[in-house]
Amino acid sequence: MCWKDASENTRGPLLFFSYYPCLQAPNLRGLQPADVAFLESQKCFHIPVGPFLETLVAHYFLYVHPCLPIVNEAEFWPMFRQTQPGSSTFSLLTFQAMLFVACSYVSLTDAREWGAESIREVRNSFYRRAKLLYDFGVEDDHLRLSQALTLLTFQSTGSDHLTNTTWLTLAIQQAVAANAHVYHRSPTDAKYKRSDLKRLWWCLLIRDRIIALGMRRSLQILPSHFDAASHCPLLLEDLSEEIHASEVYDPETKVMLCKLLTSQCQLVAALTALIMTVYPLDQSKYLHENFESVRLNEIKSHLEYWKTNHMLQRSSQDSSYHPSIPFYKQLTCVYFKTARLALYHLICFRTSQRQRQENLPNLMNAVQVINEIVKRFIVDSTAGHLPISVVAYTVLPQLVLSFDLRFCGNSIGRKNQAHDLENYNELNRQYDLRYDCSHVASWVNDIIRMFETSISPNTLSTAKPGHSGRLGPLKGSLLLQIQPAIYFQLTTVVDTSMSTGHLALGNLQSIETLSATSLTELSSPLGSPSGPALALAPPSCSLEDYHDRMALEEVVNIDFYTPEAAGHLKDQSIDQVRAPCFNTSSLDTVHEASRDEDSSQPSTGDAASIDLLWGSIALLGE
Repeated sequence: MCWKDASENTRGPLLFFSYYPCLQAPNLRGLQPADVAFLESQKCFHIPVGPFLETLVAHYFLYVHPCLPIVNEAEFWPMFRQTQPGSSTFSLLTFQAMLFVACSYVSLTDAREWGAESIREVRNSFYRRAKLLYDFGVEDDHLRLSQALTLLTFQSTGSDHLTNTTWLTLAIQQAVAANAHVYHRSPTDAKYKRSDLKRLWWCLLIRDRIIALGMRRSLQILPSHFDAASHCPLLLEDLSEEIHASEVYDPETKVMLCKLLTSQCQLVAALTALIMTVYPLDQSKYLHENFESVRLNEIKSHLEYWKTNHMLQRSSQDSSYHPSIPFYKQLTCVYFKTARLALYHLICFRTSQRQRQENLPNLMNAVQVINEIVKRFIVDSTAGHLPISVVAYTVLPQLVLSFDLRFCGNSIGRKNQAHDLENYNELNRQYDLRYDCSHVASWVNDIIRMFETSISPNTLSTAKPGHSGRLGPLKGSLLLQIQPAIYFQLTTVVDTSMSTGHLALGNLQSIETLSATSLTELSSPLGSPSGPALALAPPSCSLEDYHDRMALEEVVNIDFYTPEAAGHLKDQSIDQVRAPCFNTSSLDTVHEASRDEDSSQPSTGDAASIDLLWGSIALLGE
């Protein structure tokens, strides 16, 4: 029976899910009639048909599955095509979540042909269906619940910046209830196959690290829960069934994609200590300077080891592969370079003047490489395939580039920077088509406005020519070289804002107190003898304090991994659970249980111009 989705302005044809015998909603019969009627009115039991469904499923396996193989593709296609009736079943909740994530990668033409006005409208429609199915408890299987909730971590909006972290919390708890965290000890006669548990758990590890690094938040899966470095990652043999079973990739491409996935799993292990150090669970304690120096060197060694032994670099042979191969290589490189950026920020901020001088080129290189990768995404026409996570990874490099253009007095340098900003403009346009991230545009505008109103033009004009002459040919961030104090204030604002979901302009207030003279002093290059010690000196603490902090990281949320903690989750809404994150004291913890993500449009803030210089720079979401 065919339906029309009149409730959400998506006029494409829909079928009741029972048309596909493989799709199951196990708790449907246990719901109250009024609940069933409500879910029916919201089209939660319906799926699209025809070319649009084919497009969504194909795009899921093209752009989501390669780096998040939570389902077995070899088992999915025969079930979906109904070529092996009765062989297996599939969760309606998980399927709706798959369609939600896949919506981000369809074209605007596809969305409009189905009857929607935008890609975001289609995406929000499927997100709401999946969320309601979860909220009403239609699914009760721990493994299937965790699969669906893992996919819902790709949701983040201007009205609720913590959605991704909250979904991840719930996904981890359901996975623990299924014993996915001890997949390596799963008996052969267990309820779930060991291979399915391993897939799920490593996907959660990947999402945990990607979200934490991009959103500047603490890890949820700590080494005390699962030490990724001591366990075998997902390998080609774990996904061997899929090599010749894919409908979207040929076997050669699948092999390469599996190797890229293994590389990302190994990056997970390399990122663990970094994220625990840069974005710790307990912000009140600091490592002793000597011990921190040792720890930072170890982190640097882990990242370099991954780069040398596990990173798949771009090569001349990439042109002979499917375009997804260089795309995923570049995407993995964005994660790696952002990790290096976070590391060198911490090194420059907390170590001695000599170490800052030594690491400054590495810091500038990390920013510049991300700019180059963004350029490749634009040139390769693959920017539209980027996941929502990348929004958080490109905010700081773009903002720094905008400030560099403000400082640069060299016409050639300004031309190059303007060209790089044009690449970001196109990237932002692709973001805005697919994701609700207009709040980031508002943050960028507010930061620039604060900067413009706080620093006198005389200071800027004084800084430009003098430093350009002294520094010679500039490579990397001009802002970092001539205004390091402002650069580190800027990184603090971005980090805190991304972590909490609230613009932290208070971290820029001290700019207003800086006179032209003091700014000139602060503008000395970090490597110059006169350069001030910009780093905040870490307070002295004892070795016992260091061990206390590490012990706290090891035991926090330990009940999070008990079956009792996960057993009651099927009765909870996402809005009743909040995950631990950076600086949670400033977060709202009460939300409506069934917020309509579709109709609530966040305010994008005032669009007033700030200077003619910025007039031609299209910021995110504008």
